[in-house]
Amino acid sequence: MREVQVKFGEAPSLFGHMWVRVIFSALLFKAGRHREALADSTSALTEELAFAPDASCLAVRLRAIRALLLYERNLCIEAMVDLEVV
Repeated sequence: MREVQVKFGEAPSLFGHMWVRVIFSALLFKAGRHREALADSTSALTEELAFAPDASCLAVRLRAIRALLLYERNLCIEAMVDLEVV
């Protein structure tokens, strides 16, 4: 996934690069690497959305992954905040 992320970084496809971030966060979550998945989804939301405004549907997916990770950490209020933004 990191190699694909680098390739999309080189290509002029911000939407594709954002998709890689969504999939990577989901894979980290599935692998039980919750701390990394939370960090990756958070950084993707802060870094990518500033220059990819057409990626709002992907932001919804990242926020859903992030909310689930926050819930797993018993950070229910923060999870609710993320879900309210969606």
